[in-house]
Amino acid sequence: MKALRVLEAGVALMIYTHGCSDAQNKVAVITGVTGGIGSAGAKTLSGTGYRLVLSGRSVSKLNALASSIHTPSVIVAGDLQDASIPETLLSKAIENFGRCDICLNNGGILEPVHSHQCSALQFVSNHHLR
Repeated sequence: MKALRVLEAGVALMIYTHGCSDAQNKVAVITGVTGGIGSAGAKTLSGTGYRLVLSGRSVSKLNALASSIHTPSVIVAGDLQDASIPETLLSKAIENFGRCDICLNNGGILEPVHSHQCSALQFVSNHHLR
């Protein structure tokens, strides 16, 4: 097992991969790549040879990231709140590269909620347990 360390905006993300010696044949699906951590993760995995399926909401940011990395990549623009996106991401990985080795679910939402408006359980239920 190999650990890849990603630093972005003071946040460290460790990506543990198994059998990374053959990274040229590995495929990663990464959501939320139009933000700092997702973008840094994509660049790190690309730097080790991973082929990538990149997902985010901004087509222009996806295109910019795809053109800045050095391994083959496919972009999928969309919002993870759309229930069809996860299946589309896996389908694109298999369709274009024949496999999927890593799914880095970095996509998220930022929705300020005051504690008197909604309990933590309600928030998680509304956004993550559909």
